[in-house]
Formats: sequence, C-alpha cells, structure tokens
Amino acid sequence: MTQRMRLVSLAAAVLVGAPLLVGAAAVPDDADVAVVAAALASVPSEYGIDQGTVETLDQEVLAGEPVYLIGAEAEIGISVLSVNQGDTIDEVTAGRSAVFHDDDTSTLAQRKEDGSIQILTTIESPSAPREYGFELTLPTGANTVINEDGSVAILGSDGSFLGGVQAPWAFDAAGNAVATHYQIDGTRLTQVVDHGEGSAYPIVADPWLGAELYGKVSITNTSQGFVVTTRPSNWGAAFQGTTNIGMWWAHADEVKNKMPNPSKWSLSLQEQLYCHIAGFPISANPNYDLESWKPYVRWEQQALTKCQSY
Repeated sequence: MTQRMRLVSLAAAVLVGAPLLVGAAAVPDDADVAVVAAALASVPSEYGIDQGTVETLDQEVLAGEPVYLIGAEAEIGISVLSVNQGDTIDEVTAGRSAVFHDDDTSTLAQRKEDGSIQILTTIESPSAPREYGFELTLPTGANTVINEDGSVAILGSDGSFLGGVQAPWAFDAAGNAVATHYQIDGTRLTQVVDHGEGSAYPIVADPWLGAELYGKVSITNTSQGFVVTTRPSNWGAAFQGTTNIGMWWAHADEVKNKMPNPSKWSLSLQEQLYCHIAGFPISANPNYDLESWKPYVRWEQQALTKCQSY
C-alpha cells in the first residue's frame, strides 16, 4: 500500500468531517493491484508461483491464523506476523487475492496441490521493511535446522524429517536476484531481504513450506524383479541436486516409507535414487524409475552414465 494511498485516505476523512482512526483501512487502488500482479508475473517460472495452486489463503492471513500443511505426518503450520488492523484484501490475478499492508508490502499465501504453502511478499518501495516474520507451528519436540543452501529442515524429536522451507529467494522488477536469507529463533522464521539502493521495485520474496518431497510411489513387477516409480513434488523439486546432499537421507526415507512394502528397499535402490537427485532435472523423465535387479553401485559412478545403465 503506497504513501499516496494513505494521503488519499487522510484527505477523504477530512473532507467528510469524519474522525480519523489510526490504522484505518486504505483500500488499494487499481494501480497498486496492478503493481503486485506485474511483480508476480516477473518471477522466473522455476520458482513455482503459478504451479499447482489450489487456493489462496487471504482470510487466514488477514486474521493472523496459522495455515497448515496437508498430507504431512505431523501438524505443521505457518502464520504471517506482519498483519495489522486496517489491512485489506484485494484480488491481484484471477482467483488469487493478496492482503495489502500499510508498510508498502502485500502478502499472497497459496496452498499447492502437493499440500505445501507458499507465501509471496511483494515489496513496493525502499521504505518497506527488510525483515519479514513468520511463526511456525511445530509438533512437540521438533526443531529446525538451516541447511547449507539456506533452506530450513524441520526435524522430529527422533531426528526424522517432518518438513521444511525451501531456500529463500527474492527477485526485483528487472529480474535480478536480491540477496536474502533466513534467520531462526525458536519457532520464529524471519526472511531478511537486503533491498535498497540498486533494487528495481517491486520485489517479490517467499518462504515455501512443505513436507512431501515426492508424490505417489508405485511398484511394477517385471520378469527381472520390480521397478519403484516416483517423481519429486512441486515443492520437493527445490530440494533436488547436490547442494542439498546433506538431506538426501530424508529423500530415501520418504520413498522407502511410501512403498507398499518398505521392507523391499535396498542400498541399490537408494544409490539409484541419489543418482537421480544429483542429476535433476535431466535425470527425471519425468519420473524416477529405480530397478530392483541392478547391483549396488555408488551414485557417483552411476552419474557417469546418466543413471541409465551400469
């Protein structure tokens, strides 16, 4: 919400002789809505803001309520801390509405078909904050760890992977990446966006919270054995690649536990999976097919043949 809008609201109150309330709502005009829509459209497609959106969660954001993952083994949620009295909702693109704040920012929260939640913050001017706070709702005993790539892992009291937040990103209106990182203090997640001189406004940034790295896992029996077939979820795609090698164990655990018979999991299947993770997206066609009859070979060796044969 721009300074111009707040001045218009002040002038309107004076003209009608109405009392001016601190924090009174200022409805975003068409120009402000257009700015947010254009900002969202400028985000590179690989960051998934238009992929698999099921619904927007503007009412929950405006109420300051946590929104919860769907399909997660544990109850995990996130709420936006920047909501104030007087914030308003307006549609920014067809079927998607954002909450407009009085500090030159807006928030668009959307649930994805894989059950994950993406919260998009649009930063309209240099006067907007540089820190954006979110409260995580976590199971008892759970803790958070910031990974080497800047993503956040949510771990259970037994060390199991419960979910996480993708590595942070921010892009300005010129398509340039803006430096950003997460900070964690207990259950409070803060995204710091280092915007200012040299940034082209508006800027879009997001935390994307999820739990399922993969979709359905199926088994196909053949004359040689069986094939395990799966593919990364939209959210889980960001956790592919070698930058997240320290979290690969969580990938193996999830695929194994989603198999109809987890006892059939083997080290050979694990190394095949690791090879596909390392080679993503080239290694996905679009599925990962893991073959039970292949011998145990380290993923690094498999990568020499693009995970196809050895």
